[in-house]
Amino acid sequence: MKFQQTLISLFVIGTLSACGSSSSSDTVVADEESTTTLSGKAADGYLINAKVCLDLNKNKSCDDDEPSAMSDDDGAFSLEGVTQEQIDASPLLVEIIKNQTIDKDNPGVLLTKSYQLSAPAGYTFVSPLTTLVQNEVENGNSVEDAESNVQAKLGTSLNLNDDYVAGKEGGDDSKEFEKLHQIAQVTANIIADNIELLQTAADSEGIALSELISLISNEVFSALANITMQIENIANDEDLEFDADDIAGDINEEHIGLEVEGLTEKIAQNKADKESIVANLVNLIKDGGINWFWSEDEDGYILLEYGNLSLDAAGEINDVEYEIDENGEAVMLSYGSDDDEFVLTKDGWEINNDTITDITLNDNGSITFVMVTTALNETITGKEIVLDGLNVSAILEDTGGDGLWSEAISETLVFPEGSKAYKLDFGATTARSPYELELGDWCQYGNEYDVAQWSALNETCNGIDLNDSWATTLAEFLEEDSSVTIAGGDGYDITIQLIAGGSVEFYKHTIDESEPIQLSSGTWEDITVHTKVLRKVNIPTSVSSLDTDWSLLDDDDGNTFYLTVYEDFVRIVSADNDFGDDGELTFNTTAKEYILDNASRDMLSGEETEEEPEEEITGGTGDISQG
Repeated sequence: MKFQQTLISLFVIGTLSACGSSSSSDTVVADEESTTTLSGKAADGYLINAKVCLDLNKNKSCDDDEPSAMSDDDGAFSLEGVTQEQIDASPLLVEIIKNQTIDKDNPGVLLTKSYQLSAPAGYTFVSPLTTLVQNEVENGNSVEDAESNVQAKLGTSLNLNDDYVAGKEGGDDSKEFEKLHQIAQVTANIIADNIELLQTAADSEGIALSELISLISNEVFSALANITMQIENIANDEDLEFDADDIAGDINEEHIGLEVEGLTEKIAQNKADKESIVANLVNLIKDGGINWFWSEDEDGYILLEYGNLSLDAAGEINDVEYEIDENGEAVMLSYGSDDDEFVLTKDGWEINNDTITDITLNDNGSITFVMVTTALNETITGKEIVLDGLNVSAILEDTGGDGLWSEAISETLVFPEGSKAYKLDFGATTARSPYELELGDWCQYGNEYDVAQWSALNETCNGIDLNDSWATTLAEFLEEDSSVTIAGGDGYDITIQLIAGGSVEFYKHTIDESEPIQLSSGTWEDITVHTKVLRKVNIPTSVSSLDTDWSLLDDDDGNTFYLTVYEDFVRIVSADNDFGDDGELTFNTTAKEYILDNASRDMLSGEETEEEPEEEITGGTGDISQG
């Protein structure tokens, strides 16, 4: 199937002289009238001359009657005359003021966009990252869970209430703090860009500032892992320089894409999501089942699939899947298991077989998919979202794969009463890893070289030709003059040479040049995962972006590829770092049938079977025949 930390809230009240303790400038100090002073810092880089307040009414605005102060030249602020009750109940809010606030990352330069940052009650450091934590709190999570959710996207265990600007200046975690600072810079740019883009339209549509910020924050949170990956790639690539504006622009275009058109629909969808309740998937799987939609752009052809997973009265699994063919007909699909595809688990390399053999119904309403390869088991939780009156096309953007079912339906269509979606979160076991290996049979019937490869690699194709012989150990790659051809184009090959100590040289060999041309340098390191050694090779963008006719590199792995020894030969390993499908929307029977009744493959190419109405509440014009 195609689915998928701490709470800093304790402040020292008063002077505990009997215990030998004293207050600090980052905690709360009691005065004689039982009011206190809350001190902290505001940062993207340290923010100078920004307005900081306790957002007592949680409207994302520093109102005149709320305790406030301006940040100083080090981003520091002190809110005087506040009560402990206010501190414990109210988030911190920072207003960056256009043509007034300065980001110390760019000394003396006034910021040209206004936006807001926030942090949960109890925090003393306010940043773009704590803004995402606060948004998770507003989505119904505890502060502990909210911080954990953001930390998971960032790939860090560092406390997000810690000052990353100071932290990057030294210590064991300085590099990690530097990464967090860069992620924060990109995140701040994205927030500012989208506030500027959408604020006027939001005001004209009567959309509250808090609603707009919630939408933007949720979109940024969804893209946070992609931001992190880009910054980590830059850190490993000597050809690249960090540019927060460039990364923010790329993320906005590729992963967020909020626009004035459709803003009202997006706000409505976000509001419904926030009002969702915990889904009882046990009842769902027994009553109608989980209905999913999946799509992919395969070189211009849009692959559309959908399916249903349910349990019948006898507890038997029904798992049906369909593809919509070029004629708009639903064709039932069947999948087998490839015995040459493996996943690295705690027990070593195991066949990658995710066929569901059983569904465990848990007491808390979650369900567990039990797979043939048990290391792939997943426990699924979810939220139930009422879809009545929401835009169908906008909702379908959040279905599996590329979200292209949204383009197969009228932009004006809205869901009828009784429609529900289920936003699923997939909890994979710790027994698996993201690393996968395919032995392959693509060389079995090829030219003379291919057939020889098939034979030499014991009837497999995944291997590394190292100086005209098939590598059997990782040590061979460090021998003098050992090179590997990893890609090729018209009249040239790309080779790499690994050097002891962790460096890699990349060369271009052309038929017109007697000597290779050095392209760039990279790095390598050996990592151990579930007792297996993987050699991780980081590839500079100047190499990975070359237009080649063939390549050993997996596009999904970005600027990295992996080698390991399996069954006597060195093999290429891929890393499926997105093996979960968290956030994917599935549907109840009412919503599923409405989608299929109104979807049309003609819409994908801009062709419609009839003129699109200005407003449509019920449908029936689609051309997809349901299976």
